[in-house]
Amino acid sequence: MRAFNRFYTNIIGVVDRCVLDSQFSLTEARVLFEIDRDPAATARKIRNLLQVDEGYLSHTIEKLIRLGLVERTRSEEDKRSFKLVLSGKGRAEFRALDEKSDRSTESLLRGLSDEDINTLAGSMREIERILGKGGAA
Repeated sequence: MRAFNRFYTNIIGVVDRCVLDSQFSLTEARVLFEIDRDPAATARKIRNLLQVDEGYLSHTIEKLIRLGLVERTRSEEDKRSFKLVLSGKGRAEFRALDEKSDRSTESLLRGLSDEDINTLAGSMREIERILGKGGAA
């Protein structure tokens, strides 16, 4: 399993300090992704999804706020909580990252047969299913 993880992280470039030739770390990119996809995103929700240290996540969110990518407003439902949303600049940065990710995936699959792509996709679903049983997902 560790050999596969090393192989795969090298292929997708996760070992690089920044993802997709951007200024963002993998965690920062994932935080932007989670905020984009959840209109009710909070630090607690993101922490539960990503399973990262609370202090590290707090530092990451503060950095994204300082960069003008994320805005924080007090939740109407729970005054102890803050809702996180992408600013206009944050949406633009996220869209650029998302497009780069799409192009990277297309490049990775280019040259593979339809049969190989279907086998690969099925294998990925099977990995998720098997590891999900153990609580890893």
